[in-house]
Amino acid sequence: MRWLVSSLVPNRSGITKASARLYGDLVAASRARWLFTDGGLSDTLDDRFIAIALHASVLLPELEARGKRGKALSKAVYRRVFDGLDAGLRETGVGDASIARKVRKFGERFFGLGRAIQEAIGMDDPETAVESVLIRNQIGTEASRRTLARYIIAVAQDLSARSHDELLSGHSGLADAGKRTD
Repeated sequence: MRWLVSSLVPNRSGITKASARLYGDLVAASRARWLFTDGGLSDTLDDRFIAIALHASVLLPELEARGKRGKALSKAVYRRVFDGLDAGLRETGVGDASIARKVRKFGERFFGLGRAIQEAIGMDDPETAVESVLIRNQIGTEASRRTLARYIIAVAQDLSARSHDELLSGHSGLADAGKRTD
């Protein structure tokens, strides 16, 4: 009977641990130095958030495609992203009165960018399509967008190639992916 319960109800402890690993990898990849040099992002709160959103735009849909446990993990990682954003805004001195408005604005950008990146990756020419998303959203510099587009596609492909068990146990490889500059 225990096997039936464990297959129907995701293990909360396992979800918590796996989402912590995935969020840690997401943040590590988003802090990669090359993103703020060759990647064309500036070292600002907005662009640091964009770096997280770009990585999440390929990680969260990949998790959701992995079934019930993947959907639970995606939600848990999403919560961690926005809890971190909330904490970061508070640390910069944003008051309670405007926190909700700022978080909502970041959320709209997060979901819009994620949807656009996913659609672009599914196109016949994903490199050009992702680059167009970056241009429309004014992400990176003219010289950096092609590199950034190639990187996002490579990360998406790497996540897709990960085994079901590996990804759902919280091993995304994102921290290592962030070290790449090709």
